[in-house]
Amino acid sequence: MSARILIPILLAFILTGCHNRQRLKDRPQQETTVPIETPKSLEDKSDFSFSKRGGSNVVESLYEELVSQDEALKRLEDQIDELNKSQRDSTESFSNFNQKIQSYYRIADSDATEIKDSVLSEKIRLLVAGSLAKYNTQVSKHNELLKTIGAKESAIADLHKAVKIVTTLAVIEKYQKGNMPDTKQLRGYVQKQDKTIHLADTLLNR
Repeated sequence: MSARILIPILLAFILTGCHNRQRLKDRPQQETTVPIETPKSLEDKSDFSFSKRGGSNVVESLYEELVSQDEALKRLEDQIDELNKSQRDSTESFSNFNQKIQSYYRIADSDATEIKDSVLSEKIRLLVAGSLAKYNTQVSKHNELLKTIGAKESAIADLHKAVKIVTTLAVIEKYQKGNMPDTKQLRGYVQKQDKTIHLADTLLNR
């Protein structure tokens, strides 16, 4: 699928994710204390190993879980993978051709500078330069398309990251609301610190 179609799809994912986040915020307050199923990426297990794609990046790990559960996200990933795989096939033919031509003109110009007759040398260099200028005009459309491909590749990469963040934000916010620990343990530890401080002060001043 072309980038012209893929970019609107990515934007749709972002807008949908933002809408879902707003719906989470608009839910009645009592829902915030209802425990939810903990995503594997957030399980508190010392032996938990993150996915190969996600590594230790919790955003990537959460997103990978969502992809495994959402057909639309799977299609998005498949389309992006297909674009990445087909890019080389689409650009390699011209890139190789252009590399050969450009290499020829660089060598021809270099060889022309080595001609001892300065008048002849300049004449040949002008001849080479004129031929190169004509070639550059002929491939101007090719180069513009390569620039477009590069720009769209950058746009897709940005949108892909945005989709990952927006979709996983909804998950992480829901997880926070349903699994936030209370302050009991923290307050208990502070009390232990206070006892230790008091004992140390007593020993210091006895």
